[in-house]
Amino acid sequence: MLPIFLLLLFGLLASIAVGAAFTAWKMTHPPRRTYASAVAAGKPGDPSELDRPRPFETRRIDTPHGEVEAWLIEGHAPHGPVILFAHGWASSKLSALPRVDTFARHARRLVAIDLPGHGDSTGWSALGGLEPETIDAIATQLLVPPSELVLAGSSMGATSALAGAAHIESRERAPVAGLILEGIYRDAWTPLWRTLERDGKPWRIIGRLALALVNVSARRSLSRHRFDRVHAARQVSAPILFIHADEDEIAPLDGARAVADAARQGSVHVISGAAHHELWMPEHATDTAQAIDTFLGALTTPSSPAPGSTTRAEGERADPEQGSRTGGRDEEEPTAART
Repeated sequence: MLPIFLLLLFGLLASIAVGAAFTAWKMTHPPRRTYASAVAAGKPGDPSELDRPRPFETRRIDTPHGEVEAWLIEGHAPHGPVILFAHGWASSKLSALPRVDTFARHARRLVAIDLPGHGDSTGWSALGGLEPETIDAIATQLLVPPSELVLAGSSMGATSALAGAAHIESRERAPVAGLILEGIYRDAWTPLWRTLERDGKPWRIIGRLALALVNVSARRSLSRHRFDRVHAARQVSAPILFIHADEDEIAPLDGARAVADAARQGSVHVISGAAHHELWMPEHATDTAQAIDTFLGALTTPSSPAPGSTTRAEGERADPEQGSRTGGRDEEEPTAART
């Protein structure tokens, strides 16, 4: 009887270990969204295929965590800032396309990247743990002064942009011009368990073990204390616009508010009736774009704080303009299957 019990116990532990390892691999190697996947879905595959095409060039950039592919998209504002956009988990630079019109009206250039392990970049996804170093490295190679750089991101890209801004400010002793953060979350565990639960996957044990495995590979950058974006927000003196859906099922609004409250110049714009991936759906795109237009417009006046913010430090300046379209769900958050 005892040998049978031990055999069953071994089988259970082995299945948990295999499940955790498989989940960790899926988290770090998400499905890749490339030009081919966009064409297959009947959507634009690059900025030249938008309703209002934009000139761009493709560039490969070496970073500590892999070779990153980027689109350098021409903007409408010759004296405006450079906007660097980072996508969410299981997405790619394709998710910048709905935002191009809005950002291009304000920027001299929009840089949309494939984070490591996504799109056409090499490497693997560290779930936002090591990506801030990637953003810092890209910002350095763009040769843009921090005062002329706006960091923008969605979901995992938002957490990476915020921590990346903290890296840049620490290194350069100067803040970036501003940040636009959509669907941010405070810790790495929340979006994982929420997505696994939503998809009916076991998360209480396998999810925790999978995150622990990734955390080791990511130099423990995903631990609750080290990842906590409240800490990063306190280190950034630039104005920050947080855009969040009030029905976000992946990254709860209260987490975004906690991060915004910690920021020296943080304002939160809530999109009513939207879920995590729906900020740029046709029914919400105008509201989202207008919030960005207002924020970027305020950056042109050096003495103006970010709209709706509580000013504790002075922001840098940059230049602007306006709007976007190309509806569609955005990115996903970590899970064994999708997010």
